[in-house]
Amino acid sequence: MRRGVLTFSALRDFRNCRRRYYNRFVREIVPAGRDSNLYLGDTFHRSLEAWFALDRDGVARDAAAIARIHALIDASYPNRDGDPQQKRLWHLARAMFDGYRRHYHTEDFEVVDVEKEFDARIINPATRYPSRSYRMRGKVDLLVRMRETG
Repeated sequence: MRRGVLTFSALRDFRNCRRRYYNRFVREIVPAGRDSNLYLGDTFHRSLEAWFALDRDGVARDAAAIARIHALIDASYPNRDGDPQQKRLWHLARAMFDGYRRHYHTEDFEVVDVEKEFDARIINPATRYPSRSYRMRGKVDLLVRMRETG
């Protein structure tokens, strides 16, 4: 992590486990393997990101779009035919995406942006002066505008 930049992940790690923060963000040491549940979450997150990007870009949420997202999920588990763990996670990822799109086939919001990056000053609430040492950076997963109800 570059000096002077804070992210929600860094702040969360600092609050929850100072050793983890130190190893990850100061020493830049991360675990070699990926936890399978985290990988499943990443895959599902990417599938929803692609799903919402269709709405933002004005692309129809048709069978071809769904097939492209299924292909994205498939690519996340290339050894699913020979690895029972990958096969289980692949089934879960596809079921989670298909369940989401069936349950929430329409939303009461319009997608404005997906994975929107932000960069903001950190203001001291007591003095109302910005920090001269740190800024806050990150990404908003989904930026929406509520539709007018009428």
